[in-house]
Amino acid sequence: MSLATNTPMRESMGFMDAPTDMQQVPSSSFVVEGWVLYPQGAADSLEVHIDDRAAQCRIDRLVRPDVARVYPELAAANSHAGFRARVYAAELPNGTHRVACVARNGPASKVVCQTVIEVRSKFREVIAERFLYGSGLEIGALHGPLPVPDGCSVKYVDRYDVAGLRAQYPELGHAHLVPVDIIDDGETLKAIAPASQDFIIGNHLLEHLQNPIGSLERYMEVLKPGGVLYMAVPDKRRTFDINRPVTSLDHLYRDYREGPAGSYMEHVREWVQCVQRKAGAAVEQGMRWIVEKNYSIHFHVWTPAALLEMLVDIRRRLSFPFDIEAFVVHPQELETILVLRRQP
Repeated sequence: MSLATNTPMRESMGFMDAPTDMQQVPSSSFVVEGWVLYPQGAADSLEVHIDDRAAQCRIDRLVRPDVARVYPELAAANSHAGFRARVYAAELPNGTHRVACVARNGPASKVVCQTVIEVRSKFREVIAERFLYGSGLEIGALHGPLPVPDGCSVKYVDRYDVAGLRAQYPELGHAHLVPVDIIDDGETLKAIAPASQDFIIGNHLLEHLQNPIGSLERYMEVLKPGGVLYMAVPDKRRTFDINRPVTSLDHLYRDYREGPAGSYMEHVREWVQCVQRKAGAAVEQGMRWIVEKNYSIHFHVWTPAALLEMLVDIRRRLSFPFDIEAFVVHPQELETILVLRRQP
């Protein structure tokens, strides 16, 4: 759908908190958030546009007490002035792109806020070229599989087939999803034989694992001696997890020893309150939706320092058989790339 602004909406206004002007964003996905106010109340629809075309994404409307305090005369008619959407940008070429929030009321439309982003060059592939070889797995690739060096072969693992993944993630719209070769639980890889893989790729996977220490242990079992685990892990300070506390080592070890079931609802509540910013009765409603849909949230979050601390601690305390081959934090990236090699 092309952007149409020839019929303006009267006096609507807004602001885009993220991304900021000329911010470099990852080529996989990024978050668009801000607020919009309308004199007569909410518009019929709100859209995110990239380069004058509507992006396929789900937009969550949020309560914004800070905006209500500044514009009290409009607060009653705009109880959910905030918005947040995750935009999948795997098909965007490197370079600058215009991001706009467009409000529509019937045939009327208006750009209420906009910014310009820069899609950064991909450095995941550079590290992959250095460390990946042979045959292996990628878990949860969805629409953004990692390009691997020539000569490598990859089988894609996910918990649903492509149709099931589209039902689980409608915000992916018409994005191309890689075919799922193996339907399995990416946390346990029960269908995969021990010592059978040269590599395992899990980009933006670790935060979705309910028992990350247990999964790391299992991945080491599945790798051949000398095989590598390649992961990209988001920095919680630069994503929608910014308001969440870093997951403590004590919590991670408790999930490892006792299983993650006891902390599941704690994670879901934190997600609804801190990421979706819901309050009151809306919290319980949001939690029910996640539980019933079995939606995969970020169960744990790290900064690069906390991530490195976890890796060093579990290697020391639990004698996991891996060496840290690479730990790369790009100064303008939202993620850390880590490569762990299974010891002989």
